[in-house]
Amino acid sequence: GGDQYIPNPVSWTRLGNLLYVDARQTGFSYCLMDNPQEMELRRREFDAQNYNAFFDGADFIRLLLRFLAHHPEIRDNPVIIVGESYGGIRTIVMLHLLLNYRDYGNGKEVYQDEALVQEIQEHYNHVFPQFKDMHVPPEVIATQFSHQILIQPALSRMYQQQVKGEMFEQEGSIIFEIAEEVGAQYVPLPGASSAWWQLLSCYQCL
Repeated sequence: GGDQYIPNPVSWTRLGNLLYVDARQTGFSYCLMDNPQEMELRRREFDAQNYNAFFDGADFIRLLLRFLAHHPEIRDNPVIIVGESYGGIRTIVMLHLLLNYRDYGNGKEVYQDEALVQEIQEHYNHVFPQFKDMHVPPEVIATQFSHQILIQPALSRMYQQQVKGEMFEQEGSIIFEIAEEVGAQYVPLPGASSAWWQLLSCYQCL
C-alpha cells in the first residue's frame, strides 16, 4: 500500500546471479494448437506430454546449461536451485537428473533421455575437465549442483495433500480460525481425501 516502489533490502540478487524460468504453460509460456475448438484436444494438452516432472526438469536443465555455456565467466559457479509449490518436485527431479545423469541414458531409470545425458556430459567436460567424456561421480558434481531452496514446496503431491487435509480437519486449524473470524461455521467434509476438498468446504461455508 505504499506510494512508491523501493529497493528490496533482501533481494534474491544478494544471493548471486538470478535466472528466473517459466515452466511449460505458465507465465509467458503457452502451447499453440491447430484446432483449439476441439475440447478433447484441449484436454489432452494437460496430459503427461506437457505436465510431467521429468520433462519439466529436463527443460529447466537444458535451459540452465545453455545459459551457462553462453556465460563462460560463471559456467563453473555453484548453482542453487529454488522451487516454490510444484517447483519443489521439479527441484528434486533436477538434482537427481544432474547427480545421476548417466542412469537416464543407460536404462536404469524409467525416464530415458540420451540427448539430455550428452548435454550434461558436455557441460561437465568443461567444468570438470579431469573427467572429460567419463562418468562424473555425484560427490564431484555436488561441488556445483547440490543445494536447493524450497518455498512452501510440493514434495509428494498425493500424500502431502492427504496430510494437509487431515490437518485442516483438526479443531483450531487455520480454516477454523478463518471461519470464526468471519462469523461462519466450518464443518469438515467427512472422509475427504485431500486438502482441496477441505478448502472447498471452507469456501462454501464462507
